[in-house]
Amino acid sequence: MKEFVNEGWKVVMDNEQLIELRKPVLDLIGGLDEASEWIITQPDLIADGPDESSYFCFNPEPIASIERKEGLNVQFRLKGYPIAEKVYVAGSFNHWDPKATALSRVGDHWEKEVYLRQGSYTYKFVVDGEWITDPNNPNVVKDGEGNFNSLLLFGESTLFQLKGYESAREVYLAGSFNDWRPEELAMEKAEGGWFIPYVLAPGNYEYKFVVDGQWILDPANVHTVRRDGQAPNSFISIHPNHTFKCAGHLSAENVSLMVNVMGWPDPGVSMNKGKDGWYIPMYLPEGKCAYKFKIDGQYEVDPAAPYLEDNEYNTQNSVFWVE
Repeated sequence: MKEFVNEGWKVVMDNEQLIELRKPVLDLIGGLDEASEWIITQPDLIADGPDESSYFCFNPEPIASIERKEGLNVQFRLKGYPIAEKVYVAGSFNHWDPKATALSRVGDHWEKEVYLRQGSYTYKFVVDGEWITDPNNPNVVKDGEGNFNSLLLFGESTLFQLKGYESAREVYLAGSFNDWRPEELAMEKAEGGWFIPYVLAPGNYEYKFVVDGQWILDPANVHTVRRDGQAPNSFISIHPNHTFKCAGHLSAENVSLMVNVMGWPDPGVSMNKGKDGWYIPMYLPEGKCAYKFKIDGQYEVDPAAPYLEDNEYNTQNSVFWVE
């Protein structure tokens, strides 16, 4: 490891499973060809490294077919099927690939250990080509095609609530976290409205409620994401680690944030007006954060940002790094 440090590589993480080395592309002797030598793929690695803030697990009752292993490694188990030739688990964690994650025969059951971050996952077992829900998991959700998927929840839950609409027949939650499937996450009716607890990993998400087939914003949430030519969505940040501030501009009618981690939405994420400026909390992953504000239709960089960079529009973006 010392030899890499001496050659200018920065060791970002070093453990028994992963060593990450970083170096500016301009410093590479062989350019991008040299960089490509350090790209390592590992099919069984479902997600990135362990999230120390994660908890296991929100499911109200233990699931016999799921066992937590070290860290956030979990083991899927399917009992029976002694004459099956191939058994797989497919779900939202592996893009529903029916042959990506094979289970192995161990005694009277099939099993496979995978890594899952905090969040919510839908899945099924695939036994010799036949898709089945997990017989030992009572938690199921609709798949939008008249069938059901098993549901697994890891971590702290976020409570989504919709007040009123007590005469509605059915209400669903849909968002970027479930590929906007409109009939998967059914909300429960209670006195005064509807609710559903749902587990989300730290991050930024867009969502809406679907009330008897009609898509609506969350009336209790002032934050929305707007993209040019598209209808707005409600915005929520789970475990935000940074608050963007646009100082001053108290006479402005609308101030929003455009940021790379959200795919540069324009006009962006709406900000709240405070006593001395406009604010929006957001979760930012490690790495470069580039952003700018849109103030009553005008693009503005952040004068408080430590750095500025040019962009393809011959303007500038505000920049800082998250470690």
